[in-house]
Amino acid sequence: MKCAGRISDFEGRGDLYEVESAVVTETKLSVDWQESGETGHLHATSSDGVNYGGNYGYPRSDPLRIASLKRYDSKNGEILFIGTWHNKNYGQEGTWFFTLKPTD
Repeated sequence: MKCAGRISDFEGRGDLYEVESAVVTETKLSVDWQESGETGHLHATSSDGVNYGGNYGYPRSDPLRIASLKRYDSKNGEILFIGTWHNKNYGQEGTWFFTLKPTD
């Protein structure tokens, strides 16, 4: 399903990024967003519909930028993803919180 929403970054900044487009299925998560003038992209897969793992990058997924997210479906129709990211290029890591709402 196609979704829209926001990404929060909990690295002490509390930054919010608007999701330009997102697709969520039981086996796939694909998200595009704008961050400091750059287009970010995350592509993750799941074998159980709950735990998603993959890569992110700017503007394409990078194998050295790893994301691990857990899916939560809320009663009001929102889909929440909470997880971590790790940039092996620079040794950085942090936490993400995605709030997505179906648009179709």
